[in-house]
Amino acid sequence: AAVLRGGGSISHLAPAWRILSSSEALLESERHVNGFLHAAGVEAGYIYTRHGLRRSKLLSKADDYIGLARSVIDVLAGDGVESFISYGTLLGAVRDKAFIAHDDDMDVVYVGNDVQGGLDERQRVIESLARAGFVIESKLPLLNVEVSERGGDVSVDLFPSWRGEGTRYMFKQG
Repeated sequence: AAVLRGGGSISHLAPAWRILSSSEALLESERHVNGFLHAAGVEAGYIYTRHGLRRSKLLSKADDYIGLARSVIDVLAGDGVESFISYGTLLGAVRDKAFIAHDDDMDVVYVGNDVQGGLDERQRVIESLARAGFVIESKLPLLNVEVSERGGDVSVDLFPSWRGEGTRYMFKQG
């Protein structure tokens, strides 16, 4: 089976996975689609993500995503909550000095102090961001939330983590 850049199977793209059965076939398909669009005078930038073939909003609006993440981290810091980029966002920053080509979101983690009181801390974080004017979409029963600016078209996925007994507990993503 083909593997997306950075990992992940394409089996969820059935029945297209039968045609695009290798990583090379995926990359070639991206090149053809983007070449055709470019020749037609249409903005290219399509990539395969875990959601299918899509225009990379993350890559085309990188400054907006980075600005939103900075704003979220600043608001939380103002309330005494440590937070930082994580998961694919951190991996791309360290490894590639850029977003991972197939990634389609930006991840931020906040640090809580109590595993047992995680839902209460989550609610305090949500209220803090809402007071600052952010729009929050809850992902319950998952603990992460999606944070955006009112009227904005980019968002940041915000995940919990906790300290406890000398250990850092991280929310397992997807």
